[in-house]
Formats: sequence, structure tokens, C-alpha cells
Amino acid sequence: MGIRAGAVGLLCLTSIASAQPGPDNQGSYPPPAQQGPYAPPAPQPAYGPPPQGNYYAPSPQQYAVEITEEERDILMRGEIDSSHVALGGLGAIFFGFGVGQAIQGRWSDTGWIFTFGEIGSLGLIVGGVVDAVNACDDYEGSCNDSRGITVMAVGLIGFSVLRIWESIDAFTGPAGHNRRVRELRMRLGQYPGYYSMAPYITPTGDGGGTAGLSLRF
Repeated sequence: MGIRAGAVGLLCLTSIASAQPGPDNQGSYPPPAQQGPYAPPAPQPAYGPPPQGNYYAPSPQQYAVEITEEERDILMRGEIDSSHVALGGLGAIFFGFGVGQAIQGRWSDTGWIFTFGEIGSLGLIVGGVVDAVNACDDYEGSCNDSRGITVMAVGLIGFSVLRIWESIDAFTGPAGHNRRVRELRMRLGQYPGYYSMAPYITPTGDGGGTAGLSLRF
């Protein structure tokens, strides 16, 4: 009797143990219950390369700078080199009438002023001389010595002022023209090398030498 009761009890304990859940029974444990009344965290944005698409740079026309007709002519003429500056200055001194500015390609800027101004002044001088010669009236036997002098003096003064102004403009005007050309080129996105710097070494008579930097523009 005692042996039979013990065998029955052992069989019951074995059945209860096999009925408990575990890794060997169902393969995994159930997830734990969520603790507290808190919502799950929001998903974080994913960082990575930009989406696929057609990306392109703006065309050069979108950066175009509008210029006037006068500025276009200035760009077409370009800069005035030192040789034309010298020739234009000599032409203004010895010939006048806007010749120096025409050599430099600046007749439409200031040369026409000297051309027509000096022609007009020369006309006043000639007119004053002719009027002074014809001052004497042969029929009345009288002569007006001051006739035509004022007109001739105005012509001489005007001609002298224009010639001095013309000579100064022939030497100083190209610098302003070149500056406008460079400013326009900068506005249009052109960056040519206007300036250059280079070292130099010059021997002296006593066996030594001098060194420095030379700037050209």
C-alpha cells in the first residue's frame, strides 16, 4: 500500500513539472507587461543622403548683369596702353582739335569738345582780325582802332584754355577710362590679372646689390 501511494505521488509531481512553461516547452518567454501609464517613445528621424533627383547649377544667364550701351562701347574699346597715352598726349599738344583723344579712342568722350571748341575759337580770332582790318571807313576818312579787338581776344582766350585742357586730358583721361573698364569687368565676373608683383635684384657699382619687389599695373 505504501509503495503504491508513493508511486502515485511521484507520478503526479512529474505531470505538474512537465506542464510549467519554459524554454524547452514553447521556445520563448512571453514579453513583460508595460510598466506605468507612459506612451512609447516617438521614432527618431533617419539621417542619410538626400533623396534621388535631378540637381543642376543655375545657368550663367541667371547671373547676367545688365549694362548700358555706353558701357558696352567702353568694354569693346578695352584699356588704353601706355604707348597710346604718349602718342595721344603729343597729338594734343602739337595738333590739337581732338586729335590726341582720337588716337586714344576717346574722341566720343571728350575729343569732340576740343574739336568743335577750337574750331569755334579759331573762327572768332579770324573774324576779329578781318573786322579790325576793315575798321577804317574810306568814305568818311575815319578809322575805329578798337573794332574787332574784343572778338579776337575772346577767341584767343578760348583757344588757349581749350588747348591746355586738351593736353591735360590726353595724359590723365586714359587712367579714368581704364578704371571704368576694370570695374565693368569685375561686375561681369571677369577677373583678369591687372597687377603683378615680382622680386628683383640689381647689382651696384661697389660689388654689392639691392633687392626688393616690383609692382606692375
